[in-house]
Order: sequence, then C-alpha cells, then structure tokens
Amino acid sequence: MFDKIKKENPSHLLNLGVTEQSIVGLASGMALEGFRPYIYSIVPFVLERPFEQIKLDIVQQDVNVKIVGFWNYPHAGPTHTTKNPERI
Repeated sequence: MFDKIKKENPSHLLNLGVTEQSIVGLASGMALEGFRPYIYSIVPFVLERPFEQIKLDIVQQDVNVKIVGFWNYPHAGPTHTTKNPERI
C-alpha cells in the first residue's frame, strides 16, 4: 500500500512498529510543526490502544492528524479485533 510513497519520498514514511501510543504523540507534535501526518494500522491498534493519547494529544490540542484504521485480525484473538468501532 505504501510502496509508491516509500519509493518516491522515503523520508515521508515512518514505520514505528508496535508503539501505538508513541505514534499518536509523534504525529501530534508533527502536526503542531505544520506537517500533515497520517496514522495507519489495524483498527484496534489505532483506536483502542492509544485512546487516551488521541484524546489528549490530538483532540485537546485540536491538531490536524488523520487516523486511518483498516480491518482487524479476528483469528489472532480479541486484542486484534474491534467489534463495531463506529460506536467508540
């Protein structure tokens, strides 16, 4: 999905691995400096795990960070699944 960005602008793509809370803080700081960051992962990893950081770092500071959640992995158990994420 990110191959084109990685090829054309490798410095525009950061893969921070399993650091969901830190990713939110980093993206918030980038937005405060004028960047337009996107956070992308499976739904439970961008919505549930870093919920307090989203509330404090993005919402309270009213910064422009886009959060993109895609799919989940129900076969990996409840930590990798979000039922009805729109209700959160």
